[in-house]
Amino acid sequence: MRPLNTFARPNQRIMAAMSVALGIVLAVGSSARAAAQQSDTPASNEASDRPDEQGESLAGDSHLDELWQVLPADTQVAIAIGNVDRLKRRAQWLVEQTDGIHDVEIEQAYQFVVSYFNLGRTVSKQGSAALFAVGQGDEAFRLESLVLAVPIGDRDVLREQLRLNEDEPWPDTIIPLGRNPVFSETVRFAAIKGEHLLLSIEEKPLATTLEQPSLATRVAESTRATASDDDLLVYLRLAENDELSDWFHEYLNDWPFPDSQDSEAVKAEATKLFEEIDHLTGSVAIDAGVNLTFQVGFAGEVSREWLARHDATLPRELPFRTDAAAQQRMARILVARYDNTTLPLALSLVAPMFRPHQNASRFPIEQWLAPAASPVFREINRPVELSEFNLYRASVAGSGRWAARMSLYSSDATAHLAEIQQLAQLVEYGRLDADAFRAAVDEGLVSGLIEQLGSTEFDRREQATTRLALIARQISGRLREVAGTTDDLEVQYRVESILEGLAERDRLLRESQPERNPWSAIAGDFEFHVGAEERQGVSLDVLAVEIADPSATNDDWLVAFFGDDWNRWRIRADGERLDLFVGSDIAWLESQLAPGSEDSSPTPSRDHFERRAMSPRWADLEFSVSDWNSDATPRHAERTHIGVSFGESAIRTDIYVPTKEISSAATLFAPGF
Repeated sequence: MRPLNTFARPNQRIMAAMSVALGIVLAVGSSARAAAQQSDTPASNEASDRPDEQGESLAGDSHLDELWQVLPADTQVAIAIGNVDRLKRRAQWLVEQTDGIHDVEIEQAYQFVVSYFNLGRTVSKQGSAALFAVGQGDEAFRLESLVLAVPIGDRDVLREQLRLNEDEPWPDTIIPLGRNPVFSETVRFAAIKGEHLLLSIEEKPLATTLEQPSLATRVAESTRATASDDDLLVYLRLAENDELSDWFHEYLNDWPFPDSQDSEAVKAEATKLFEEIDHLTGSVAIDAGVNLTFQVGFAGEVSREWLARHDATLPRELPFRTDAAAQQRMARILVARYDNTTLPLALSLVAPMFRPHQNASRFPIEQWLAPAASPVFREINRPVELSEFNLYRASVAGSGRWAARMSLYSSDATAHLAEIQQLAQLVEYGRLDADAFRAAVDEGLVSGLIEQLGSTEFDRREQATTRLALIARQISGRLREVAGTTDDLEVQYRVESILEGLAERDRLLRESQPERNPWSAIAGDFEFHVGAEERQGVSLDVLAVEIADPSATNDDWLVAFFGDDWNRWRIRADGERLDLFVGSDIAWLESQLAPGSEDSSPTPSRDHFERRAMSPRWADLEFSVSDWNSDATPRHAERTHIGVSFGESAIRTDIYVPTKEISSAATLFAPGF
């Protein structure tokens, strides 16, 4: 398996797990003594105060103390979440980092728990669950597999679901679940430990969990007791872990750390961090074993006014920047972002990555906040899930200029993590063009996949072949080059098979769809609605575009890409920002503009950013659909032009601004078209 202990960019590897889920229990360390844990908030503002179906509040039902007893002592990463419904959308990133279980999704695992074991109500009342990874050997951060732990409710129901006779004792060994073919590919083994049902798709990590002493034996009782009462816990085991120590030296380079002799200085610096952030309550504990524990609690929802007061502490650019100044800044500030009605917070050790939405196939529009006086710092994620690939379209707007940012993300993150990071670094703020994007994909993701064609593991060769086949049309030139130059017969055979499959698909496509431009099916009239909308006292010039006859197309991928209402398009001009909303994203926009949304769903899109006088030029917006090979240029220098083109399996977005600053054309490859 591929270890996760190469720390070229550790903030985008292990520490990204902290940013993916607010309230993670993060356990990191080496061999038998490596441990760390971070717990979740009590399920967001609305969930923590909302009674369940029997009128019981979920707020005080945390069983974190019990989870310490469930986690094995050599646990590498653990996630404990107050609201079990959030685990399936918070922990997928961790699943994708673990070799050998790439085909398992958290949502599938929870479907198994709820429908097969009938534990949904019990888990909800208990209010917490854990997902943890079992480590292997002496190598830090090497994940072996995952185990899902859920509290047991009605044991009689569980006994029935496990098909145990009444006179049979509770099993203290692993229970094979392969007899149920529906779930055998999701969860194959189960076991009982304490008051928890442990589920896994592999037998070995479950056996390790049962045989190992618990993590509670490695962690001081006082720390466990304190952790159970806090909203957010970050626990890092630093002793005898050179790699983690190096990581802290690099990313917290102004801290006297992690030398154990300087523990008091570390504590003082960390405490100062919390004192500077007056909206949080925090404490720092350091024991003789150099275990650094952050305990952070919420003091209420962070307001835009608070963010404005901390203008100097917030990032100006994307966290992928790697210059020394950015590293130092990211090491001392708190990264904030909106998530529905709450504002999740992650310690500044974390470089945020894409966060899963409650719908596995969709991502919400994300808002990265910056104070009003700062350059607009905004990221819009539009996800697409086609076969085994996820595509993300993101745009970043800066003060006085526009930039576009695109990224390609594979669900097999373990195999391609380094390549994806290279891609992210190449498309950093304001430095994206079509050639750079193609080069990043070619040299990063594609190179990694081609290399895996010659792997000694059959499954890895098969996975790489499948993924290359999905994007074969975009990289056909590279594949032909490899086929003609490689000395590896296995690689040559697989590449030639991919090219033959591409040729066959093209032949069938020509026969079934003579006009290859997918927009030819919707070449009907467009309905344009131009006008100003007054919502919440903020004027917005909105151009709404609806395709007159959405039924005229048979292109299912449009539905997969934009949702069932893909025929609805809306372009919003707000000050210097210009946003394009398509399909289901329009509902999000309308919810933000609806009366009363100020209290229920805060967003910086109304009054948080610096307001600029609206200009009539926004009424001159052009929405055009052009061929992929066309040379899209603004017809008038003074006019804003947006061009979106679909064709030849690719998507191109051109953004031109009246300031005569043309950011670039960004190409997003869409496999499977």
